[in-house]
Amino acid sequence: MFFLQPTIVSLVIEGRVVRLLVTKGRSVLSWAVVPFNPALVRAGVITRPQDMADIIRQATERVRFSGRLAATFPGVGVVSRVMTLPRGVTADLDTVVLHPVALAGWFGLFVTSINLLPVGQLDGGHVLYALRGRSSWLVPALLLGALVWLGTHGWPGWIIWAVIITVLVRVGHPPTEEDHVPLGRGRAIAAILTFVIFVLTFVAEPFRIGQ
Repeated sequence: MFFLQPTIVSLVIEGRVVRLLVTKGRSVLSWAVVPFNPALVRAGVITRPQDMADIIRQATERVRFSGRLAATFPGVGVVSRVMTLPRGVTADLDTVVLHPVALAGWFGLFVTSINLLPVGQLDGGHVLYALRGRSSWLVPALLLGALVWLGTHGWPGWIIWAVIITVLVRVGHPPTEEDHVPLGRGRAIAAILTFVIFVLTFVAEPFRIGQ
């Protein structure tokens, strides 16, 4: 039945315009199109968030809606093209529907960064052990302190990972048969590149709660 169907508000930022569409089932209730200066968006990034917020506010005032908003960006196929809506809009914009490929890419990068934490028997810990051997205790200690700080100032989930890392440090890394053999130049470069990937994929606040 029509009155039982949810009202869906879709926001599309494409080219030089912001389009807002309010639908209920297969019926279009209202819509708005507001042009903006192309300089507000460069390479998939909103360069002037407050100005873009004003444009989106104009569109929301024209359709006069309340509730959640589904934001879509045509052509988004990789994580680097994902755009973040600015704050300061009167409507509730806390729900952003990402392209499935972008969502899968983000989750893959998040899991990769967790696995590359340089501690214990995570892949990052294996690489660190191969590079530094048993003298690599300082890096896990610094990582533990960093995660505790991030957990108290940002995402609380890092506190759980700090506890997990404490357990991994106490367990330690098992010795190998060739601990005395140093890494070759190629493998050492590969180890360094692995930590570069960790830095590039690590997000200090992967989830935001209560915003």
